[in-house]
Amino acid sequence: MRWKTKKSLRGKTLRNLKRFLSYVHPVTKRCRPVIDVGGVLRLVTWLHVATVGSIYAGVAIICCRRDEMKIIPLRMSQANKFISKYHRHNKPVDHRGHRFSIGLVDGENKLIGVAIAGQPIAQRNDDGFTLEILRVCVLDGYRNANSMLYGRVRRIGMLMGYHRIITYTLQSESGASLRAVGATSKEIRTYPWDRPARPRNDQEVTHLQKLRWELIQ
Repeated sequence: MRWKTKKSLRGKTLRNLKRFLSYVHPVTKRCRPVIDVGGVLRLVTWLHVATVGSIYAGVAIICCRRDEMKIIPLRMSQANKFISKYHRHNKPVDHRGHRFSIGLVDGENKLIGVAIAGQPIAQRNDDGFTLEILRVCVLDGYRNANSMLYGRVRRIGMLMGYHRIITYTLQSESGASLRAVGATSKEIRTYPWDRPARPRNDQEVTHLQKLRWELIQ
């Protein structure tokens, strides 16, 4: 028994399609196509190639944009301006205790994220060798951007001689970017910063449950 090849099946299907889309001319008694089947097939093929090509081009653009992200030095005023505009729940950082700030730009040199590091806010953590990441803020749509900022702050802190690097997140946040750089978390109790001997204007986020992450233990 001879099996039909894929090519012969395709040819038979095309002939049946042409026969279905044709009519018999009343004078010449010949089959005339109602539409140009070959042209339609060429059009469908071209549309398929164009659509697939557009998808691959879009993926390539996204990958290039992600791969071209780079870290830049940043002034605290620039970082605070970005935070005041885009951070979901935190306000800009006070200049006291500031150690350094960095930014993240895409392939078009657009600022898409910032990080601010300084001395720990809690006095019991301020032993001179502990660095706290006070703010990290990134625009939506940039994959791995948070991890890049956390990783670079960790590297800079280690080069500066810090023995411990900590930061805090809300328990409602996933913390995936911190786990990606090897940080470990621990639940902590939250207390208001306002005291009779030390008046403070607490933010609303101060009273929410948090996790303390340690990038270097």
